Amino acid sequence: MVDRKDAEELLDSVRLSYSAEHEYVEVYSGDFKFLDLKYYDKTSDTLSGLNFRYLGDMEDRTLSKAWPKLRTFFRSMISHDGVIQAFFYHMTAVGWWRIQVWLGLLKSTKALDFETEFTDGCFISTTNAIIASAMTQPPEIKREYYSPKMSAEDLLEIHKQRVRSYLGDTTGIACVRINSLEEAIISQRRGDVLKAAHRDQIQGGLLPEEMDSIAKGRRGIGREVLEKMQELEDIEVAMFLYSDGNEVREGDHLRILWQEHGYIPVIVKAIIAPGSEMSGDYSCVETGGVLLEDVEGKAFGLMLEVASGGRLNEDYEFVSRAN
Repeated sequence: MVDRKDAEELLDSVRLSYSAEHEYVEVYSGDFKFLDLKYYDKTSDTLSGLNFRYLGDMEDRTLSKAWPKLRTFFRSMISHDGVIQAFFYHMTAVGWWRIQVWLGLLKSTKALDFETEFTDGCFISTTNAIIASAMTQPPEIKREYYSPKMSAEDLLEIHKQRVRSYLGDTTGIACVRINSLEEAIISQRRGDVLKAAHRDQIQGGLLPEEMDSIAKGRRGIGREVLEKMQELEDIEVAMFLYSDGNEVREGDHLRILWQEHGYIPVIVKAIIAPGSEMSGDYSCVETGGVLLEDVEGKAFGLMLEVASGGRLNEDYEFVSRAN
């Protein structure tokens, strides 16, 4: 049985993974001793023999935040002419991970990706990252997956053929040249924007065929996870307003006129969405509400305010908002 918390965790991770803005930072490989650093060095040597040069090691901090048990770093190299980027990584699950168990994700994978960006905004990617093959890509990113057992030489040759074919079939375009790690990161960010726009079309979640591919032999569990994710997506986003029309936000400091106490300071403790688990706890499933906390504890402690027509009444006076 997959509970709501598990589905929320997966949905949040997927949405963060496909956000439009990713944080990339240069890192020191020695800080990742839980990974197979010999794989990085061996692959670097192989690509150096294929006329690639080293650009740097980087971590996608956004992905690390989304999947903290699968933290890794990417080594970036570039072809001698600057048009083929190579990214490779080792990823292994650290500790016990519920979602990995449900969906049968690989405990360890080593992947190599060749990528070329074009001046028309499209990308060609040729990779042996089978673990990522379940996820659909935007039409601008033309990705093909090959066996992890394929040699880097053969994978590169396939990529070169695909690049030549695309250039031959599309007039007026050229390959984007990459000369530094900074330029490689900028190129990745352009790709992230395309992926985010594509994922937004499916509300940031997963398609049924994607979940089936991920779950493989555990399709029943996968579909159960997906159903709960879709339930979460269907919940109306809670937004409440003050009487002046401004939006109520968690952490806002207010003053409320409270019986004989006069005006007392309160803080917006939580915004409760209709249909959420929290709305069940506070008996406001249909309407949602605003949970207020008496800062000084003199009047009521915690109080639920169910706004009329989405607005708090006139007795609330806005004081300040945290940045």
